Amino acid sequence: MLDFSVVLGSLAQLLDVQIIAWLLLGVFVGILFGAIPGLTATTAIALFTPMTFGLEFNVAFSFLMAIFRGGPYAGRIPAILIKTPGAPGHAAPTLDGYPLAHPGTAGEPLFHSGFPSWIRGSVSAVALLPFPPFLARVALPFGPPV
Repeated sequence: MLDFSVVLGSLAQLLDVQIIAWLLLGVFVGILFGAIPGLTATTAIALFTPMTFGLEFNVAFSFLMAIFRGGPYAGRIPAILIKTPGAPGHAAPTLDGYPLAHPGTAGEPLFHSGFPSWIRGSVSAVALLPFPPFLARVALPFGPPV
C-alpha cells in the first residue's frame, strides 16, 4: 500500500527554497528548448545533466524533471504561432492551432492547448502516486542473465 508519510515527506522536501528555485529554472530551460523548433526536452536534459553532477540528488532530479515537463509543454508554441512543430508530437496543434491564431488572436489557441496539458500532467502525476512500490517489487528481481 501507499505510505502517506513518505508522500508527505516528499512534498515537504519540495517546499525547500533551493528546490523551488531549481524547479523554476528547469521549467524555464525546458520551455526555452521546447519553443525552439528542432530542440526538444531530451536535448535539454542531455546538455544540462553534467551541470547536475555536483548537486544533491533531490535538487538535480527536480531540475531535470522540470526540464522534462517544460519542454513538451512549450513545443506547441511554434506549432501554433509559426506553423512549425517544436517536436514531432506537436503536429496536431500545427494543423488546428495555426488557423485559429492566424487572424491575430494567438492567446486563445495557446491557452486552449496549454491548460488541458497542465491538467493532464497534474492528474496523471497524482494518479500514479500509488504505483512506485509495486513497480519496485517487480523491477528489483531483474538482473543480469546467469
